[in-house]
Amino acid sequence: MAVGTNRLGVFVRQTRVARGLSTGKLAALMGYRNLGKGARRVNSLEAGEEILPGVLSGAIKVLELDPAIVRNLIEQDRQDYIAGWNEWADEPIRPYVITKLMPGVYSRKTVPEGMVDLEEVVEWMTGIATARFCRTWLVWTRRVTYWFDAGVVWSQVSENTPFKDCIPYMTLGNSTRRLPYELI
Repeated sequence: MAVGTNRLGVFVRQTRVARGLSTGKLAALMGYRNLGKGARRVNSLEAGEEILPGVLSGAIKVLELDPAIVRNLIEQDRQDYIAGWNEWADEPIRPYVITKLMPGVYSRKTVPEGMVDLEEVVEWMTGIATARFCRTWLVWTRRVTYWFDAGVVWSQVSENTPFKDCIPYMTLGNSTRRLPYELI
């Protein structure tokens, strides 16, 4: 998968270190009572991982960061991520089929060698969806995914983008974290 740059995280880390602050001390200054949790969130920000809403605003306030510089770094990281994603998405792949066997259980099957025509693959895949009577996805390229319901051809065509992945996923409980089928 595409990996972008992390200018924002590097900037926050350099500023924190230049001020002689540890991640725990910064977390304390940001108002965290649980310093371990706060330090992990600061580390996550500096590593370019998921940023929880209050973490960035707290770091900006405590470290007295210029919001215009922060916005500029976020935009540069975003542009780098998009460019990296597009490069990754343009690499050819061998198409494959994902079948939902039951909630949270998926099967992956590579399209047979020699099948290069989309219509031929769709016919083959429709047979799988109908035989198993379940939802099936054809990942044709890293950009295009076709969804099929049992007995219905072309129920949906989705285009993956840098910020929208159309590969099946599930969530656990009330979590907003998506678990791609590969991790389930």
